[in-house]
Amino acid sequence: MSACPFSRLMSAEEGVQPEQLETLVHMLADTCPVYSKIKGKQLNQALMKDFQDKCPFAKLLGAHEGESKPKACPVSARYEAKFQSAVNQLKAENNYREFQNIGRKATSFPTALRYPRDQSAHLPSTIPAGASAPPAKPSSPHAPQRTQAFSTATAAAEAPRPARPAAEVTVWCSNDYLGMGQHPAVTAAMIGAVKAHGAGSGGTRNISGNTYLHTALEDELASWHAKEAALLFSSCYIANSTTLSTMAKILGPNTLFFSDAKNHASIIDGIRQADVLRGREGVPAKTKHVFRHNDVAHLEALLAAADPAAPKIVVFESVYSMDGTISPIRDICAVAKRYGAITFLDEVHAVGLYGPHGAGVAEQQGLLDEVDVISGTLGKAVGVFGGYIAASAAVVDAMRSYAAGFIFTTSLPPAVCAGALASVRHLKEHATELRAAHQRQARTLKRMLAERGLPVMDPPSHIVPLIVGDAALCKRMSDVLIDEYGIYVQPINHPTVDRGTERFRITPSPVHTPAMMDHLVESLAAVFVRFGVVPAAAATAAEPHFLVEEDLADAVGAAVGRTRRLADAAA
Repeated sequence: MSACPFSRLMSAEEGVQPEQLETLVHMLADTCPVYSKIKGKQLNQALMKDFQDKCPFAKLLGAHEGESKPKACPVSARYEAKFQSAVNQLKAENNYREFQNIGRKATSFPTALRYPRDQSAHLPSTIPAGASAPPAKPSSPHAPQRTQAFSTATAAAEAPRPARPAAEVTVWCSNDYLGMGQHPAVTAAMIGAVKAHGAGSGGTRNISGNTYLHTALEDELASWHAKEAALLFSSCYIANSTTLSTMAKILGPNTLFFSDAKNHASIIDGIRQADVLRGREGVPAKTKHVFRHNDVAHLEALLAAADPAAPKIVVFESVYSMDGTISPIRDICAVAKRYGAITFLDEVHAVGLYGPHGAGVAEQQGLLDEVDVISGTLGKAVGVFGGYIAASAAVVDAMRSYAAGFIFTTSLPPAVCAGALASVRHLKEHATELRAAHQRQARTLKRMLAERGLPVMDPPSHIVPLIVGDAALCKRMSDVLIDEYGIYVQPINHPTVDRGTERFRITPSPVHTPAMMDHLVESLAAVFVRFGVVPAAAATAAEPHFLVEEDLADAVGAAVGRTRRLADAAA
């Protein structure tokens, strides 16, 4: 049993016997400001409870000898209950997220090994027993001895190996759209950078964490998007949220945002941060104006009604990741310019995939010069990690100098920069056929799913949305697909998509084989019929039919009622 000066005694019904109370009190009386007041008084449960209620902190004492699991601090208990209640609500709504425990196979993507969820408890140390670790205090201060110690440990070290067997699965929901995460040029660049520079950067960009690899990557990204400069962030979520809020901070508290209704959470978060700044400035006026998805006329109406003197930022995406729609970039930019607004384009799901050099939809449409700020990611088609913006030198320098999400965080590891740099260079110069193959795969899979009567949408992008329409059912079907068919498609639920539009978001890549495609379609057809999402007759349809935005609500509503009844009967 562990105790501290501010520990709180448990009541008798929780395991502490009445005859133990006095001993426990005497143990704490000299240090605990609450229990010291009990000393010398006639002890009883009522008195103990009174003082327990006054104790403002500490952990509950373990009632049983040898108990190793810590108990919740009594002061935090009511907060813990709030957190647990929030989680329970998600579970009740069937929107609770469970992560699959997989290990991607670097030489055979898109296959992966699936491990039990508690597998991490069985992983050995990365340095096996007997391997020598560097001494805490070297016998000599000279660097060679320290280096030798590190070399010995490194030579003996191995990657963790799971202790239990794993099942092989095919991944159909990865954002590594082109398989660049396993490309030999990328992995070789990262291994070389680790050997040359170690694992981490060692600091922020301002304090020892800026390397030649960071600046080389930023130069490459700026060139990719035909901009004067670029700036790296730890993710594109941070790039979006930090850049948007910082732009508003610099432009002034009356800055207005015009945001597409289906913009990503990172964009919404950045605008909310700008709202906080406006509140501090005492500006009560509305910051964000939401225009209907891809509705240029609605955007223009909102801009026309806004204060002509106010700074304005129009924020939108090129490819919307859940529905797969593509924005009318030319028309949005024209309207924005007409009303003196800056354009901010998120190309996260387009970089690497569209355009002659893979710079995105803006490049594909010849509009790089029309967009003021472009944000992108290094973690999807590029296959590595991180985010960035590309813009004019003035905008980038201002973000570098004022954006807290950039300034006050450790920079990307040099190996990440090296891998991303190799990937971007390959995508710029050698990936034309890879991009074409990717688009062919997406078109083929959509057609195959539609021919089997499955509720698939046919957006103009590479995204393949397959609608289920019920959160609980989507999760159950996903479990069956991975457990029985070796197919990994993650259920997509609220708040990522609207309730009633729950789906599988399938992302075929150029390295998915025809046999994999056939197995996927046959497995999906079997599971959709099994759970009543489509009738058996529909799953043999020869004439393809695609869901469209206008009839999605009706299709989803019918599916929900039918599948719930059948799922309940099956249970």
